[in-house]
Amino acid sequence: MASISSDETVGERGVARDGYAVRSITRALGLLDAIRASPDGGMSLSALTETAQLPKSTVFRYLATMEVCGYLQRDPTNDEFRLASFFLSPQSERLGMIVRMARPHLQAVRDQVEETVNLAILDGRRVAYLDIVESPWAVSLTAREGTRDPLHATALGKAIAAQLPDERVRQILSIEGMPPRAGNTITDINVFLGVLADVRANRYAVDDCEVEDGGRCVAVPLELDRLPPAAISISAPAFRLSFESVESLSALLLSTAEAILSSIPA
Repeated sequence: MASISSDETVGERGVARDGYAVRSITRALGLLDAIRASPDGGMSLSALTETAQLPKSTVFRYLATMEVCGYLQRDPTNDEFRLASFFLSPQSERLGMIVRMARPHLQAVRDQVEETVNLAILDGRRVAYLDIVESPWAVSLTAREGTRDPLHATALGKAIAAQLPDERVRQILSIEGMPPRAGNTITDINVFLGVLADVRANRYAVDDCEVEDGGRCVAVPLELDRLPPAAISISAPAFRLSFESVESLSALLLSTAEAILSSIPA
């Protein structure tokens, strides 16, 4: 566990040296430093309170604020706080390794279905594309690597949101909003939460012309250890990706997700 010297609390180091420093900001940054330095990349509220030597209610307010603003994410499995993925880059050791290990599997899917295959992760409050294996077709549905899409409008976003508690989804969408992107975009939070219940039950998500008119995608969750929720997807023009093919494509993606996870060292 990260610790600080006995003569200073989290974030007060800069205040002692610089009268212009804002104590609340330096304390918040100190909490980020503590989480970043933790051995497994996450810390509980109790551990951070002990490390910070501040009242638990004060630490919680800092953490909750940084979570709402997208700088922290709370792991739903153990309630630990972790840095949002934009603090990481595809070149960072673990995330970069996962992208490298996943690519052959994504390429195999692309070669089989001849459509674009994507790997994405929750980045703060949005979906960030980590890898894109493009379709060989001249007419395809392809995002650009590094694109950050809203959670509510994509199959990837649904597959990722389905891994979060509904309360966290509401929190994200209350900040981001649910603006229409295409004719079928879901813009009602209760409708969206109902869709997420189906995603959890079926283990796959569909974007039916919700980001682009004439585009369709199917995605499945990719539950990465010690990283934010992720997903993989197949995207294509709707005239090539029919509803009749969704179940077979989702089965292919689910087996691919299992293969990716089994290839990643512990």
